[in-house]
Amino acid sequence: MDKDKQNMVKARLLVLSEMFFEKTDDEHPMDTFEIIDYLADNGVPANTKTLRSDIALLRQRGMDIVTIIGRPNKYYCGKRLFDIPELKRSVYTTEKIKPKNEKIFAVVDCINDAIRDKVKISFKIREYDGNKKKVLRNGGEVYVISPYAMYWNEDFYYVVGWSDKHDNISAFRVDRMVEVTSLKEKAVRKPEGFNVSLYAHKIFEMYDGEEVRVKLECRNELMKYVIDRFGDGVETEPSNGETFICYADVCLSPTFYGWVFGFGGDIRILEPEKATEDIVNMANAIIRVD
Repeated sequence: MDKDKQNMVKARLLVLSEMFFEKTDDEHPMDTFEIIDYLADNGVPANTKTLRSDIALLRQRGMDIVTIIGRPNKYYCGKRLFDIPELKRSVYTTEKIKPKNEKIFAVVDCINDAIRDKVKISFKIREYDGNKKKVLRNGGEVYVISPYAMYWNEDFYYVVGWSDKHDNISAFRVDRMVEVTSLKEKAVRKPEGFNVSLYAHKIFEMYDGEEVRVKLECRNELMKYVIDRFGDGVETEPSNGETFICYADVCLSPTFYGWVFGFGGDIRILEPEKATEDIVNMANAIIRVD
């Protein structure tokens, strides 16, 4: 299993274990399709096959998940053998992952409680200066968001929500958040039509930057990589027999340009002009000799 798939399995197990523990019991079971919808809303898509596999893994770790046979099957958490932090440790152990900072569990719990209670959270952001010294961003500025969902990407937790400062949806890496506090102020309502999975794809796969629609020319043998990156719903059309044209919404950023560079010229940016200029400037900066 490649690293991306391993990360997705870890993320699903964490979300699924919390869902069973917090949202189900013998009077409130959830059926297969309700669970799949819940996972998708929390940025970890699944299907019936992967759901069965994930439930089997959680049972192996000692979680008492009861099945009610039907069309569709329903499930709920029976005996509570763990508390939430112990559940997370169990899942991490299943995947042979040990978080670098045990305090992250308490932060995740605080964020999840705020999501459940629909209230805002405040926090500061820790980063490093040029001497590898830990410092607070912007002199210790306090950030306030309305958290909507947690997302797992590349071995890190992120919280996605409405940022008071930026007045839009933003994502913050949880292990860089300090002094996290749940506030009494009600959270800003999630924008209509907002989809965590789609947002996460644009932000975590191409990371933050100016969002634009790009036109790419790609060699035919790269279609699988384009679909892996943008999904099977990506808009494409044949070009000259050896290439095809792809239209995709991305965030212009070094991560996106790095992805394009990785194909050694077999993917070319045709539009917009800003993107073509950016990647040329980036290439020039790389080969520049002072």
